Amino acid sequence: VLTLNDGRKIVLDSLPAGTVDLQDGASALLQNGMLTYNPTQTNIAGLNTMSTPRGRKFDIKLSDGTHIWLNAASSVTFPVVFKDATRNIKITGEAYLDVAQNTKPFIVNVDDKTSVQVIGTSFNIKAYRDESAIRTTLITGAIKVSGNREEKILKPGQQNSLYTDGAFTVDNNTDIEQVTAWKNGAFNFNRADIQTVMRELARWYDIDVIYSGNIPKREFRGEIGRDLSLSQVLKGLKDMEVHFDINGRTVTVMP
Repeated sequence: VLTLNDGRKIVLDSLPAGTVDLQDGASALLQNGMLTYNPTQTNIAGLNTMSTPRGRKFDIKLSDGTHIWLNAASSVTFPVVFKDATRNIKITGEAYLDVAQNTKPFIVNVDDKTSVQVIGTSFNIKAYRDESAIRTTLITGAIKVSGNREEKILKPGQQNSLYTDGAFTVDNNTDIEQVTAWKNGAFNFNRADIQTVMRELARWYDIDVIYSGNIPKREFRGEIGRDLSLSQVLKGLKDMEVHFDINGRTVTVMP
């Protein structure tokens, strides 16, 4: 769903491929699941917000050429045209960004808790509110991450975590394939507990998850295609002796 500066909402999934008229003469091209803003527009003011529901991801290319992949249950707010001295956007949920080279710094505000400043690079931000930390992972280039009155400059392969208790850390041995698997159409788990697994499934399959009783601790490893149905994924977990009760869109995990 695209929300315009005047509050109007456009459900992009309901539109055919082609030019999308926005407001004040602005336009964008909808094609192959991606919305591309017209780079020749120079005098358009205002912010737009792209939001994805559970079970849906979407690509958007901003007017400066920056490409953003939005994961499920996420949003990005951005100017139709970057007219200021800095390129500022705001993200909730999870996104992978390939930032276009430009003399203007590119600054990402993440849920009003941390910010990432870049000039041209690619990185992943995971900032769901039901996670224990906001995690920023650098793929290429360099970024400066700020949060809780601390700053870190990351190198490729490093991941910064800002935890809910304020801890601000850097991991030098991040599994990049695991971090970016969602962008490539897969779940990738590496020593994940059942709660981590079910949070990912809940966002993609639009289910509610509750827990009953004393759930045994165990770790899950491996990759699962996100093109599988929920029943196929749950069957795989059942084969690993994870027990469920399914009632409509509510999945209860049991001992």
